[in-house]
Amino acid sequence: MSNLISLLCILLFSIKIGTSQPTHESNHQHNDTTHESNQVDTENFVLTATTAKPEEETTLSILEQFRRALPTVPTAKPAKIPRIPAHKGIIKKCKLLPTYRLRESCKSIAENGLIYSMEKNVLAFVNRTEEKEFYKKESVTGERSLSFGIALPGEQNCDATCPSGKEWSTATEKHERSFSPWGYCDNYDPDRLPQWISYAKCKCKGCMDPNTLEENLSYSSIELKTAIPVLRKEQEVMDFQDCTNKKCKESVVEIVIGCYCFLPFIS
Repeated sequence: MSNLISLLCILLFSIKIGTSQPTHESNHQHNDTTHESNQVDTENFVLTATTAKPEEETTLSILEQFRRALPTVPTAKPAKIPRIPAHKGIIKKCKLLPTYRLRESCKSIAENGLIYSMEKNVLAFVNRTEEKEFYKKESVTGERSLSFGIALPGEQNCDATCPSGKEWSTATEKHERSFSPWGYCDNYDPDRLPQWISYAKCKCKGCMDPNTLEENLSYSSIELKTAIPVLRKEQEVMDFQDCTNKKCKESVVEIVIGCYCFLPFIS
C-alpha cells in the first residue's frame, strides 16, 4: 500500500513538472522574440541611417554641381563717395572762423555749385586788414570802384550794354549769343560772406531778332533767378573773426544766373 502511494506521488510530481515546463519555455521564447524584434528594429534604424547618408551626399553633390554650373558673378566693389568740389579761397577763410557751427556753414557755402563755378569772381574777407590790403592792390589797377580804400556796396563792373547785330552774331561766349544775351556784374556786401559774388544781368530789354540782327522789343528778356547760401553778420560786428553764433547766422541770397526770351501776353 505504501508503495502504491509513493508511486502515485511520483506520478503527480512528474505531471506537475511536465505542465510547468512549457510555460517557462514560452516565457523564454517570448523574451527571445522581444529581443529579436528589438534587434531587428535596431538593425532597421542603422540601415535607414546608413542608407540616408548617401542620399544626402548625392543631393549635396547635385546642388554643388548646379552651383558650379552657374556663371560666376564678379563681386561688386563698394562705390566710392564722390568728393564734392569746394571753392579753395573760401575754404581757407572758413578755418579762421571762431566756432564750429560757423566753420561748417562756411564749408557748405564753399561747396555750393554756383559759388564754386564763380571761381575768381568770389572773394571772402575775414578781417578788415586783409580787405584793405586787397583794395590797395585794386586801387592801382582800378578794376573795382573804391572809396577810401574800401569798395562801395552794391554792383560793380557791370557788362549790361545791349549788343549790335554784328557784335551779337560774332560773339563767342554762349551767354552773349543767346536771344536774350546777358553779362556779369560783381556785387559787394561787407556784412556777407562771401563779400564779393558774381551774378548775371540782362543786356537787352527785348530779345535779339535773328532775321534783322537787331533788338526786337516785341519780346522781353526775363531774369532767371536762384538762391545761394551765405553767412551774414550784424553791422556792429567789425570782422567775421569776431563772430558768434548769435551775431552771425546762415542766410540765403537770391541772384540772377541768366536770362531768357519771353513773349509778353497781348490783351
